[in-house]
Amino acid sequence: MYDLTRRELLAAVAAPVVLPVPQTGDPLKAIGSPLPTPKYTLSVNIELMFPKTMPHADCIQRIADAGMKAFSFWGPDGKDLAAMSRVQQRTGLRCGSISGNPTTGWKTGLTHPGNEAAFEKDFLVHVEVAKRFNVKNLISFVGERHPT
Repeated sequence: MYDLTRRELLAAVAAPVVLPVPQTGDPLKAIGSPLPTPKYTLSVNIELMFPKTMPHADCIQRIADAGMKAFSFWGPDGKDLAAMSRVQQRTGLRCGSISGNPTTGWKTGLTHPGNEAAFEKDFLVHVEVAKRFNVKNLISFVGERHPT
């Protein structure tokens, strides 16, 4: 465990995003930080970081052009998955995560009895998308909270 100040923590997390990073070597050493290199890769969510009208493949290309190593997205609806996959292959970016059940996760999920089949169907569709992009992480939601 490390004892970190907020400033040190922010430097460790934000340095790869906001500071120029050398193509080789430890980015934290470039800013003089004594902290170890994080054991994670920042993933830029294309749904949140770009205009909804921008083609998703273009978003992925912009992420690569900015020097990031990974992207993420919520699900396949309204996306040209073939174009996105081509850009991913060409740039070598990883896909950090996708949503496992965006259709059923926010409302019905598993918190409303009788929706288990819809939840499973939703999840299995996204498992196939995850395979296509070599995603190891599916973000899943179990449904809205109910008062007790």
